[in-house]
Amino acid sequence: ASQRAEREATEEAERKASEKAKREQAQAAAKAAQDRADAAERIRRDSPTYSVDNVVSYYAANEVAGDEALKDRVLKVEGVVDRVGKDILGTLYVAFKSKPGSIRSVQCMFRDKDKGQLAKLRPGQRITVFGKCKGLMMNVILDDCELISSN
Repeated sequence: ASQRAEREATEEAERKASEKAKREQAQAAAKAAQDRADAAERIRRDSPTYSVDNVVSYYAANEVAGDEALKDRVLKVEGVVDRVGKDILGTLYVAFKSKPGSIRSVQCMFRDKDKGQLAKLRPGQRITVFGKCKGLMMNVILDDCELISSN
């Protein structure tokens, strides 16, 4: 009987230790997720804001120089909506108006989860978008975009 009681006590101690480890692991995961969210918010807040024409101007004269300045950087772009649509792969995008005579603009690629927000946008509306510059592909492409504000 004493061996059984001892075994039960050991199993109980192991169960409690396992539950404690799981709680600590969950708390660590929650803290890591919050730290990532805080870091992302700092990046969004502290990233410079560019006008559409400013972004396009980086690429107008020299695509290599434009890439050196902006490619793979996260930035905010503010401008007026030209169109909202889907590319040939079905990826949602917002294209900004550019200055008259310009053949290039900024095109912001969004995830499907943003469909509701994008459905509310209209041409002529002023918005600010946060995303990662992927370089020039006819337009300057921002990827993994978030709509920060719309007026």
